[in-house]
Amino acid sequence: MLASAQRLISARTSMVDRFGRYKPESSHEVRQLDIKNDQTLQQLTDAWLKFSPDFHLIHHQHPTALQIIADLVKDINYSSKDVEKFSIALAAFQDEEFFQKKAGLFLSVLINHGKDKNYTISVQHLQVKIDYLCMQNTKHVTIYGDAGHWCATGMRSGSILIKGNPAAASLDISGIELLYDNNYLGKEMSGGKIIVESNVGHDPGQGMKGGTIIIKGNSWGAGQDMEDGLIIIEGNIKIHYVGWKMQGGKIIVKGNVHVDVGPLMEDGIIVICGNTYLVGSGMHGGVIYLKGGCKGTVGSEMYGGEVHVFGDEIRIAEDPTDFRLYGVFWGGRIFHNNRLIVDKPKCISPFLR
Repeated sequence: MLASAQRLISARTSMVDRFGRYKPESSHEVRQLDIKNDQTLQQLTDAWLKFSPDFHLIHHQHPTALQIIADLVKDINYSSKDVEKFSIALAAFQDEEFFQKKAGLFLSVLINHGKDKNYTISVQHLQVKIDYLCMQNTKHVTIYGDAGHWCATGMRSGSILIKGNPAAASLDISGIELLYDNNYLGKEMSGGKIIVESNVGHDPGQGMKGGTIIIKGNSWGAGQDMEDGLIIIEGNIKIHYVGWKMQGGKIIVKGNVHVDVGPLMEDGIIVICGNTYLVGSGMHGGVIYLKGGCKGTVGSEMYGGEVHVFGDEIRIAEDPTDFRLYGVFWGGRIFHNNRLIVDKPKCISPFLR
């Protein structure tokens, strides 16, 4: 196994240059990792092989899994450099069952329980994306390559920089971006800062309680059930909504939103710099600022809150007496270019009574 690992590592890491960028060809070769002659790397590899989770443990018992791994590595005196080397050595184990999730949990423990403050993880040489990276993170971590799902779940403090591949998204036959990787980034995080230099998948910041997420590419949705914190999307929101059932915090999208802004929103602030199709559907509270236009409807089934539209396109949901086309506007305030055009007292949805 160890000899095989060395051959795999040598072949796959030759594609990684000194700055961690993934390239088809590179003039720089990363040195081979000699596991046999590296005592710490050998100890970490032995601990990895001893951790053999079943389906239930790896998917549904994360606290237990994290504790088991912590017990396996607690007597190993490793540094941040050792963790980086181990992330490269993981190439030898990609055929293992549950590898994607096992690797993420294992690396999370090494970082969280390590003695250093700064860590670098290399995953761009792997053929699969690693899930659960930086779970419950409190350190400063740089990830070279694309993260898998649930990265930074429960993050508490520190920072994460994901230097992913900008070409990670693919296109379907109609030209719509399909962002399958890095779903649920920063789920239920309470503090710290995440910066992603590429696209992400479904719903970053789901259940977010604090901290900051900055995405320099596109996303599929953002901020479902968000309670506090800040999310900034520098690209567009593809397909999904922004701020579904949002309860607090702030979301800024510098591009367009494909479908809906603030559906069932209860509180917080959403700022959209581009255009969208629907705004404030089922909204109960909070404030939405739309600097572009709305091609669909503003305030469909809206019960409270405020919507400010600055673009030329605006179509208000109909009166409760005529909901055939655009839904019903029940309550709240709508502004167009800073002028109040609809003002009705906030009311309670019959579904919440």
